[in-house]
Amino acid sequence: MPPPSPSLRDLSDELVGEILVRLPPDDPACLLRASLACKAWRRILADRALRRRLHRAPPVVGFLRIGMGEGDMRYGSRYTPNNGAASSRRPAAAGSRDLPLWLVLDCRHGRALFATPCPRRAAAATTSLGHDLVVWDPFTNEHRRLPRPSSPLAITGRGFNAAVLCAAGGGGGGCDHRSCHGGPFLVALIWSHSPSPFLPHLPGATSARVYSDTGEWSDTTTVEHHDVFYYLEDRSPLPCRSVLVGDTLYFTWSSTHAFELRLGGGQRRLSIVYGPPRPPPLIESSSPIFMMSMGDDAVLRCVEVEPEDEKLCLRLRLRLWSRNVDDNGVAQWIRGRAIELEPLLPDGALQTPWIPSSVQLLGAVEGTDVIFVGTHSPDHPAAVYMVQLNSRGSRKVFDKCTSVVPYTSFCIPGIDAASTSEGAREGASSA
Repeated sequence: MPPPSPSLRDLSDELVGEILVRLPPDDPACLLRASLACKAWRRILADRALRRRLHRAPPVVGFLRIGMGEGDMRYGSRYTPNNGAASSRRPAAAGSRDLPLWLVLDCRHGRALFATPCPRRAAAATTSLGHDLVVWDPFTNEHRRLPRPSSPLAITGRGFNAAVLCAAGGGGGGCDHRSCHGGPFLVALIWSHSPSPFLPHLPGATSARVYSDTGEWSDTTTVEHHDVFYYLEDRSPLPCRSVLVGDTLYFTWSSTHAFELRLGGGQRRLSIVYGPPRPPPLIESSSPIFMMSMGDDAVLRCVEVEPEDEKLCLRLRLRLWSRNVDDNGVAQWIRGRAIELEPLLPDGALQTPWIPSSVQLLGAVEGTDVIFVGTHSPDHPAAVYMVQLNSRGSRKVFDKCTSVVPYTSFCIPGIDAASTSEGAREGASSA
């Protein structure tokens, strides 16, 4: 009688782990099926060391954009799945989904943050419509409306923005953000206010507060600026981005400067950060400086569109900068490599490669080299391309030139570390 064939039970945890890390990292469905095979495999997949090997970069699950619908959806957001990903398992908002009256501000660590008009009863207490902040988890479809800050200027000032992050990302430590869905989070709110409501274009001050899901807002931290001018037409969220580098958030605010909000060390401190030095461009740009982070090196970077020849402006290229801070705390922008723009995009995508205003940098995937480049010209349809700076690969993701907030997540649905005790699961699912 031949000996019985070896079964999966005979494989060591180490060998099973080596098998599992070879599954497609951007396809959560494969990992979900493996986790349903038995509790032993689920326990192995829940191991933090293995999760770090599974995900070297956060997979882009979908995108959020503002005002891409008709009628009421001109004031709202739309979630669109990343059809280029291999995953057949997407968040609760499967397929495209409209989110009327929700204006997306930020996505980070598996959560999305929106501004939405506050109820009329609450708005009646202020001099303007005002907004509430809502945190949404696309995987569970749960949302939480935050209490309004005590200062009415916080969400009714001349301009504001906000960012969401895992509480450990604000200096708490202890989380690798692979599966922090549903855990503690922070929301950083920043707003500018002028010294006079009759002269809103005058320089004034910018303030910030931080909300923790204990239900409390921190004290206000403020920085005054006498050389920073801004002009906003209404009390609306600013179409600017935030970038998390280490335990510091950076909010782009204009074409020349940003604000730095330090979250670590138990203190919240706001300061001004100026962008890289720029020669006078042939065509003045009013676009905010484009900041991003790449990898885990805790370095703030900046990307800008510049002409290859400043006199002739025959071709455009991307210029990379990195911000270096020495031991004395003195910061300096270091000029990096240049990447010719036209070869990055598909043939014919850049119809006017000599006009800087025909290209916009619309978003980035935090911690990676992926950016979103929008193109538009009078005689050519607009589009948005997802571009990898290092591999020089790109693909078209939208037919309209619009700001893109990518939703990335390391979450593997169905893996619950609380239920990973040994024992086989009868009738393993093939979901």
